[in-house]
Amino acid sequence: MGMHIVHCVGLNAVKHSAFDGVIFICVLVIGNIFLTALRSNMNNNYEFFSDFTSPDFKKAFMEYAGEIHWTVDDWDGLFESMGHDKGENFAYVYIAESGQIAGFLQFTVMDMESWFFKTKLGFVREFWISEGHRNNRHGTALLRLTEEYFKDHGVGYAILTTDTAERFYLKNGYEKSPKITALNGDMVYLKRL
Repeated sequence: MGMHIVHCVGLNAVKHSAFDGVIFICVLVIGNIFLTALRSNMNNNYEFFSDFTSPDFKKAFMEYAGEIHWTVDDWDGLFESMGHDKGENFAYVYIAESGQIAGFLQFTVMDMESWFFKTKLGFVREFWISEGHRNNRHGTALLRLTEEYFKDHGVGYAILTTDTAERFYLKNGYEKSPKITALNGDMVYLKRL
């Protein structure tokens, strides 16, 4: 009887006999239960969000705006328009252990249509993680949740602009798209989902 090396879920297992095969299946099932629990625990800190007028979201967004030196004359008008601006806007938010929003990714699904073609694009509008929570994979988690939302809603491509996080987006599978122009002059990035 030959020896088979099996690699699954980051674990190496050696299968010698039918009994060992049963042990391997048990390890695989336990590993999947562990990963599911880990993902579930991770997702407890992330929530789907659409009320941009809530005090918690306003506070987080204003902190973000301060970091990028935005000047806003009518904050209430801005937050009110987020829920009605050219379609539906949504967000995934990261809730820190303090209970406060410590990051968000605001997005919308855009219907793009010409006289002959029609498609949906997932547009990443605003994306922020508070300074004290950066480099802990919260941004990657928010991006993955958003991309899953896009896929679940028939979106084939995610699109965004950035002038600060190019390396992050390239690492996450986005590509520069110099033939698409953003009205704000920033580089456009595109990812096939």
